[in-house]
Amino acid sequence: MEVPLQRLSDQLAHIEREVSAIRRELARLERAPAKGVAPLAAAASDTAMRWADKRLLREKFDQMLAGPAVNMWPIGAAALQQQMAQERLEPNELSQGLIAARDE
Repeated sequence: MEVPLQRLSDQLAHIEREVSAIRRELARLERAPAKGVAPLAAAASDTAMRWADKRLLREKFDQMLAGPAVNMWPIGAAALQQQMAQERLEPNELSQGLIAARDE
């Protein structure tokens, strides 16, 4: 049985695309950051190092606390009640919300 020339040409083009994709993947694996380490292990190691280095996290947290919306210092009950009244909150509204959230 004779195979049409166009079909052979299409099959060859398909095989060449697959070989090209395999070569690209091999090249990517050869450029992996840690030689001899599986790419997944290298990625896991990179992630672990970012989690282990808390410097950036501390900087961002310090920036957040330095903002005007966050007060780092405790205030007394009277001052809190005054601020709650200014915001038109009921006397126990915040604590009731916290208790309800805890109970859920």
